[in-house]
Amino acid sequence: MDTTNREAPPERRERLEAPETALINLSTERKRVRAQAGWEEHGHAATTLFKYPDLRAVLIGLKAGARLPEHQSEGRLSLQCLSGRVRVHTRDQEMELLAGHIVTMERGLPHSVEAYDESDLLLTIVMPV
Repeated sequence: MDTTNREAPPERRERLEAPETALINLSTERKRVRAQAGWEEHGHAATTLFKYPDLRAVLIGLKAGARLPEHQSEGRLSLQCLSGRVRVHTRDQEMELLAGHIVTMERGLPHSVEAYDESDLLLTIVMPV
């Protein structure tokens, strides 16, 4: 499976192709997320940090009050709160994540995310192969 993002600049394509090792500066990526049009328009934005056929990581930035509507993932996931405070809603529970908290979810579980404060989340997804 070709995971190359052909729209990205060359240095970004290298990262998305996920070489054997990759060093990613989350502080720099956080600034890039906030520079995206979606940050101002929708109150949230994201960037894929790396993407292998079976594993991917996405940095998500949310403004206070922003909401990601209900959705689901085709793979198992972990969602780590790097900064701020968010609430994750599933059909059976609500979980508050503060900086340093992490939640895991089974694939296909519908969930939504709501930011109480400006927040950064690290989403890691293990994709079925």
